[in-house]
Amino acid sequence: AGQPWCERLFDEAGAALAQDFQPITDMRASASYRARVAANLMRRFYLSHTGVSTPVTLDSLERPESAGR
Repeated sequence: AGQPWCERLFDEAGAALAQDFQPITDMRASASYRARVAANLMRRFYLSHTGVSTPVTLDSLERPESAGR
């Protein structure tokens, strides 16, 4: 708290999120999917508040190994 928002603090927040956030798996989404979405939302928040413009394309997205099975 009280520190300027920077990449290092974002990385620390991401590590804390991964450790503290325990999503559930249900018929709508797996726990791993929910954890990835939470991390992506936090990154999106960071980027939108630092003025960094990063285009997102389907080619840049990773496909989970279990997708399509």
